[in-house]
Amino acid sequence: MAEVYDIYFELSNEDRVSILNTLLQESLNLTRLSSKLGLMNQETSRHLSRLDEAGLVCKNPDGTYGITRFGRLCMLKNEEMGFLVKHRDYFNTHSLERLPRGLLAKIGVLSNSEYIADTLIALQVVKRIIDEAEESLFRLSDQFLMVLLDPIVAATERGVNYFFIYSSDIKIPPNATETVRLRQAKINGNFFSYTHSNIAAFIVMSEKEIMIAFPQLDGSYDYTGFSSTDAEALRWGKELYEHHNVERQPPMPLWDNIP
Repeated sequence: MAEVYDIYFELSNEDRVSILNTLLQESLNLTRLSSKLGLMNQETSRHLSRLDEAGLVCKNPDGTYGITRFGRLCMLKNEEMGFLVKHRDYFNTHSLERLPRGLLAKIGVLSNSEYIADTLIALQVVKRIIDEAEESLFRLSDQFLMVLLDPIVAATERGVNYFFIYSSDIKIPPNATETVRLRQAKINGNFFSYTHSNIAAFIVMSEKEIMIAFPQLDGSYDYTGFSSTDAEALRWGKELYEHHNVERQPPMPLWDNIP
């Protein structure tokens, strides 16, 4: 672990991180790099020597310095750590323990997302995603959230494919049978619903945007979380949905006694 701590130490210096961020964009010689960062040549040279020794940068045959492939990977992990640190209060009060290890390791893809700290605003974002969906909607949820029924029905009526996986121990609200309004969409083949015993997160995702919220420490949801239109975040969300889809169970028979 000593070598890992050495890398952490190199990345703990603001000037060295600035050098790496600059070299991510282009290779530069010592003078141009110093000028760009507002550092003395001697100071920049000292930082470059440390980064070179750590395998994060290398000197090119033309005399310029460039970031190594290893350096690029380390900067990706550094960006991820920056995201976690920025939202430490959220991650101290919400649990990611149900996430598959592979997806947890890629949580940094949410770095470019917008943090939504208010439940009402989060639900407004969800409604906008549903309203603006053109092709498909993917949803994981612990609750039916009947407040979303109208925009979901409208989406299916305009031909959007709606894929819904909800918790198998869901608390059914008194008006849950109103979801019978989605029967025509099921008949038409553009509504698919299933249950799952261990929902890892709340997501509503179209082909353009995702809203994701993680459970609080007691397992309940306040629906605060992160929204993003970034392609990597959308791929991450689709992977999370497919992880649940593999172990899906049949939906609850809510409509059996409704003509």
